[in-house]
Amino acid sequence: MVKKTFVIVMFIFCYGVLVHAQNIDNEKAYYQYAHVAFDKVGFMATKYSILLQEGGSENDLKLMKDEHGNKLQFPTWIDAMNYLSLQGWEIVEHKSGVKISMMWIIRKKVTKSELQAIVDNTSIKQEK
Repeated sequence: MVKKTFVIVMFIFCYGVLVHAQNIDNEKAYYQYAHVAFDKVGFMATKYSILLQEGGSENDLKLMKDEHGNKLQFPTWIDAMNYLSLQGWEIVEHKSGVKISMMWIIRKKVTKSELQAIVDNTSIKQEK
């Protein structure tokens, strides 16, 4: 009786592991990518703002705002990066340039439908 119970328990355990492994493979990760730059604010560059380009025109950098529409300003660009991390963004690639010295490509995990809405709003449609 103990052997039968053991075999049944092992079967249920192995079946559960197999089903879980298949679900992990079926859950594809989708990411929203953005170009982020930090703009120095103020006469002596005492604060930093986050500029995001999430699609559309390459030069279309938008000032990041909070949920109330207020401009976000940080004492250092590290504080700005920490804020982005709390929002779910992670760094993919770092670049430097002449006009803005700190630029990154970042990404955030999104659902397939959220990504589809972003692509539908920013993609250039090809003409027939």
